[in-house]
Amino acid sequence: MKKCPYCAEEIQNEAIYCRYCEHNLKPKDSPILPKKTVTVTLPQKRKKVLWQALLFGLGIGILVFNYNLTIPMEYPAAGYAGYFFNAFMHGVTSIFIYGAFYSFIIWIYRAWIKPINGERKLSQETGFLSILICLGLLFLSTIILLI
Repeated sequence: MKKCPYCAEEIQNEAIYCRYCEHNLKPKDSPILPKKTVTVTLPQKRKKVLWQALLFGLGIGILVFNYNLTIPMEYPAAGYAGYFFNAFMHGVTSIFIYGAFYSFIIWIYRAWIKPINGERKLSQETGFLSILICLGLLFLSTIILLI
């Protein structure tokens, strides 16, 4: 047993630090073991696909709408209103067609090519729900077009 030079309490001869005052008793020139570093990987949080798909579809829909406006009218005497409505509805349906297509491509990539452990194949993060939403909106826009 020896005495601690800082607090004068009795400690073991092999002690590295004092258990009473917690001072380091090793000489300064002795090698200090490096601390181990632990890396923690957090699970990835994926962005939802619906807004990306609708923006992609909106871009394509605007192009389709503008293209349909450049096509000459078959019956100019019928007026411009039906021609504009037809071009508009083609643009709207294109938004949902290409939105569903974009969602499908993202779903294939996220669910089958690069899946994250524990992620369900038919979840909102993989893009499956946005496929269903885009197809439902396409169905509704087609019904409106037919009415």
